[in-house]
Amino acid sequence: MIIRAMNLVDIYFKDKKDKGGNPYTEHLIYVMQNVETTEEKVVALLHDIMEDTDITEKEISDFGIQKVYIDAVKILTKKSCESYDQYINRIIKSKNQLAINVKIVDLEHNMNLDRLKIITSKDMVRNHKYKQAYNKLLPLKKVL
Repeated sequence: MIIRAMNLVDIYFKDKKDKGGNPYTEHLIYVMQNVETTEEKVVALLHDIMEDTDITEKEISDFGIQKVYIDAVKILTKKSCESYDQYINRIIKSKNQLAINVKIVDLEHNMNLDRLKIITSKDMVRNHKYKQAYNKLLPLKKVL
């Protein structure tokens, strides 16, 4: 399943860059490498795919990704109509441990300002928002 997820990442993120200008796949691989279970690794690789690309749930399913992973990815996909706080609260209310554990590592990496070439005030505001979310989620982390 990890290989299928990695193939999707290669297809959908191959030309994308992160805020620091680095290949976006580096972020996805970092998150994958810093979660524990195979299930978490699959979700880690795919956690941004529905939010940052045009792939649909059906296309992910047709690629052979199982519903348990897709459900976690959907939880981790911020809806355009929700605020960041609403998004984090939705993850918490879901009680989906795969989503919670992956989001914690995602936030840890997103808070690493060393990834940016220049740190702006906007970056600092975003980092503060990430730290608040991290502090809400961290007590919910469980080993699967």
